Amino acid sequence: NARRCKGGCVDIPVERSGESTYLTHDQMIILINDLIHEVNRVKHMPLLDENDSIISEEDYPAWTGWSLTQLKDMCSLINPQMRTSKHRLPFEAVCMYWIKLKTNLSFRQIGTLFKIQTKEENIRKRVENIFHTVSRYLYDAIVPSNLGFHHLSRADALTHHTAYTETFFGPSLALIWDGTYIYCNKSEDHKFQKETYSGQKCRHLVKFMSIVLPDGYVFDLIGPFNGKENDAKISK
Repeated sequence: NARRCKGGCVDIPVERSGESTYLTHDQMIILINDLIHEVNRVKHMPLLDENDSIISEEDYPAWTGWSLTQLKDMCSLINPQMRTSKHRLPFEAVCMYWIKLKTNLSFRQIGTLFKIQTKEENIRKRVENIFHTVSRYLYDAIVPSNLGFHHLSRADALTHHTAYTETFFGPSLALIWDGTYIYCNKSEDHKFQKETYSGQKCRHLVKFMSIVLPDGYVFDLIGPFNGKENDAKISK
């Protein structure tokens, strides 16, 4: 059922002027080298790359929980501290960190996705080291200026008061303290098992104490504390 033009146009010869009809030896060598380079580039391309035209904008949040712009912003925060390695770029390191937190894939699986070039037995260890390095650098770059008693002046803290706290406490600074639970598995260590067991929740957990300003602004987060410790003891 194939169809073709009945007007005979396929039989009309077309004169080609200035068009190369064959490749010279040098052109062929250049073409082959370009193809080999492209194959090697694709072969070693990691799961997520900031300059990859194939990946869509939705792929970054799907794997990391953050957009490409947000990932680049995080990368710029840690760039002064994190050097570029032959095994990974700072952007790839940030992506590995958030993929681990969002998907909980093993370090070995993440190493495969990002095509870490090292010995088989060292892939897991290398990705684990990258994870802890990024965690430390992000902490140093973000936490001190956004969390803790020293990141906000008393005058700025008072601007987070509500009508309720202004009525009852006036110009005094009001803080709300409350414990936050993070549940954990039952430990094989008997002493740690006893320390993390909460009689109130009848489960094993660790606690963080949230210190919040009246309008909901998180002022500080301290911990972790053992599950058996109550809010009063932690506050002291």
